[in-house]
Amino acid sequence: MNKNLFNVSDLEKSRIIEMHVNATKKQYLSEQTVNQEVTTGNKDAYGPTSSTVQNGYGPNTTSVSQRVKNVVKRDPENSKRVEDELMAASTSYEDFMIHLANWNNQPTSSDIWFLKLNNETRKAFLNEYTRQLPAINKKLDYGIEISKGGVTTTETATSDGTTSVSSDTPLLLPYRRVGKDTFIDNKADISPAVQQGIDQYVEQLKDIITDLEPNQKLIIKRFDIGASASRFRNTGEAKNLTWKQLIENRIDTISNYTETKLKTLGVLVPENIIVRHMGQNPDGSGTSGPNPGKIPVKDTAGNVKMTQAALSKDGTYDNIITDQREINKNLNVYGVPHQTKEEYDQYKWLSIVIEFEIVVEPVKAVKELQKIGEYSMVIKTREKVGTYKFPEKVLPKWNKMRASSGNDAKKQLDFLTKCPTF
Repeated sequence: MNKNLFNVSDLEKSRIIEMHVNATKKQYLSEQTVNQEVTTGNKDAYGPTSSTVQNGYGPNTTSVSQRVKNVVKRDPENSKRVEDELMAASTSYEDFMIHLANWNNQPTSSDIWFLKLNNETRKAFLNEYTRQLPAINKKLDYGIEISKGGVTTTETATSDGTTSVSSDTPLLLPYRRVGKDTFIDNKADISPAVQQGIDQYVEQLKDIITDLEPNQKLIIKRFDIGASASRFRNTGEAKNLTWKQLIENRIDTISNYTETKLKTLGVLVPENIIVRHMGQNPDGSGTSGPNPGKIPVKDTAGNVKMTQAALSKDGTYDNIITDQREINKNLNVYGVPHQTKEEYDQYKWLSIVIEFEIVVEPVKAVKELQKIGEYSMVIKTREKVGTYKFPEKVLPKWNKMRASSGNDAKKQLDFLTKCPTF
């Protein structure tokens, strides 16, 4: 094999060398770029190499930067040496790495830890973390942040004041009252029977509230209330109200009372959460059941005679049907009238369904741990992401309804809008 040798002049040598120098300065040579990037002038720069740390690192963080990854690629033996030294120095190393947090979605904390600190500084931070570890509330999510310079302690918070978390078993709590004592005739005031029932209804929530953590609260996710009335016209102080107006006033009175009782226990009640339902007679009056039939009426001589009750057009006392042909035409529109007035009490009913959820209030806690040299380390706490369950020991007490889907949704709507005898 023949070899061809070339004589290169000094001028050509200088040109070739200058070309390589320029290429290096302009980062045309990728390996030289990596070398500049990863050394950072710190012999203790390293990246996570142990499988435990690699698998654990990340629940509270973004991924490590390319700079850190390049360190491991460049010198894996040195990365392992630094990491082994830290693991030998502190039993909290792996836990520390899992909680090294970049909650601002930037890899600043990890870059500083891996690339800027020396091992003596890292050990000092690890020791301080180990000392403070027993005092950290493990029921909260927490992360370790490292920054250059002093630490400004800030507070974590969510935008709306609470963070809603799902529950495997949402608590739907129904209440129903039917009959004569459900409402006071021709009044919107809450009846003694309903007041007592709601007091007992709310009282049961104390079992759940007692079991909640200090930063947990019950919040109403859904508040539905339904009410109905018979089709006898209103009298007394309600004589000028339609059936619908009187029912709405009763719903407002009862929902306000219930809301006040729940708030007294610390239950959170969002604004405009209440959804109103009424009886489903097709005229939209909010009533249930047939028109009134004949009722006993005394004549001027004191004799009792069965007489057709007045048929109101909308529930007001004076707005009645007077034409006999119209009376005959409308009498049986909503069913055959009952024989006695007492039979109409079944159309006076109240139904409530409230769905409760557990929320976690924002934790405003930032703790400064240590400042070493020009770097500082803090532990920040925030709401833990996860599922909170209602205590199993209280769930069996409830007459629960399941989630609003399929047949269960229809059952709930029937519960809120139909007479219990339908």
